[in-house]
Amino acid sequence: MTDTHSSRTQPADIRWIGQHEAVQIEWDDGHVSVLPAPFLRQICPCAECTGVHERPPLAQKDESRKKFAVLSRNEEDEARQSVALLKAWPVGNYGIGLLWADGHRDGIYTFAHLRAHCPAETPPDTEA
Repeated sequence: MTDTHSSRTQPADIRWIGQHEAVQIEWDDGHVSVLPAPFLRQICPCAECTGVHERPPLAQKDESRKKFAVLSRNEEDEARQSVALLKAWPVGNYGIGLLWADGHRDGIYTFAHLRAHCPAETPPDTEA
């Protein structure tokens, strides 16, 4: 069972970087996570994005189309919007919610989920 109240999963400070391009979290244990918007969208924990509703996760829908594709200007704008962050809000004392420019807002990003997916985090079993 994960300890959701350890210093590893409790933020001391959360702030935007740039014009909502990334979220920076300083954790109680001193570690700092910088989570870019596209990365946050990729790790969205909602049921639709993770494929809980008996269909492939959104991130895997185009797995069969792994070849290079030229996007129309409209498709390019839609792709940019899907990873544009507009707003964040606290969810209890355990996470944050995010509103994306395409209207998606269903995932609750728990602090434990964000820390576990931190790109700069060294897995505990590989620490020197």
